[in-house]
Amino acid sequence: MLFRSSGPDDCSRSGVLLAAAFPDRLARQLERSGNRFQVAGGTILQVMQDDPLIHATIIVVANAGGGSGHSKIFLAAAVNGSELMKRGEERTDLEWDEEHEQFRNWRKTYFGPLLLASKPVAAADRDAIGAAVVKLVRERGLDWAGMDEAAREFQCRVQCLHTWRSEEGWPDCSDEQLLLTLDEWLVPFLGSVSGKAGLRRLDWSMMIRSRLDHRQLRQLDELVPERLEVPSGSLIRIGYHADGSQPELHVRLQEVFGWLDTPKVNGGRMPVMMHLLSPAFRPVQITRDLRSFWSGTYHEVRKELRSRYPKHSWPENPLTAVAVRGAKRRK
Repeated sequence: MLFRSSGPDDCSRSGVLLAAAFPDRLARQLERSGNRFQVAGGTILQVMQDDPLIHATIIVVANAGGGSGHSKIFLAAAVNGSELMKRGEERTDLEWDEEHEQFRNWRKTYFGPLLLASKPVAAADRDAIGAAVVKLVRERGLDWAGMDEAAREFQCRVQCLHTWRSEEGWPDCSDEQLLLTLDEWLVPFLGSVSGKAGLRRLDWSMMIRSRLDHRQLRQLDELVPERLEVPSGSLIRIGYHADGSQPELHVRLQEVFGWLDTPKVNGGRMPVMMHLLSPAFRPVQITRDLRSFWSGTYHEVRKELRSRYPKHSWPENPLTAVAVRGAKRRK
């Protein structure tokens, strides 16, 4: 229902005056020439389908009441949008664009809580974008941000030393601590990053590496090597765990013939759990005591598997046998 007016412009003027007095009662039409209007707070109100207000894009609601479905508008006035724009407040908002997965800067015009217009503008201040990126990474986590497998492996190696050598000051690189200290190790490398694509291009291993001092960087490969050379000459990746539990080495049995004792890391303090594999890379034995395996269980494994894999080496004495990578060479 429209307010009564005594002249052609009176209704528009009364609408603007009411909007100035009650900006929280401004509502925007949901569909062109429709009878539903939404208040800035989200409430949906409606008029009768034959009410003249269906020709108004913005209204100010003076009186409305509940009922079945949407609340009914009993008294309202149309508001001239251009008049509101003249009196509106302009501000710039940095927002996350979920579709394009990046932050965008918008210049928006508001009258009270009602958004009248918005348009993209030049990028915001780098500090503002950096702060927004950091906040989002904290909310969504390091995996979402692009922390890759290589960085995870590096993280585990450092975290093991943090657990095993706590008295030496190795940094805590748990996810919880990394998220708390993003300003220290992530922000300096953000540069022009404003979205997920940029985050995923970052060198996450290098950024975590920046948390170590020169002494720790020198000791890292010595104490927790990334790979271990086995008797066959192969360099096998060691599997470390962020909780500091025993690291693992998955290697084919034939490649460790002649290895008398279980290898150790952390300066000889931590034995490696050996996952010995068949020529088809299937688990054969898990042991932390190679010497006992060679003298005992190996002979049962040899009896069971040498007929299944006849082209591979199954010596009676594995302690003196030559380690090999593949099948036996033809003579």
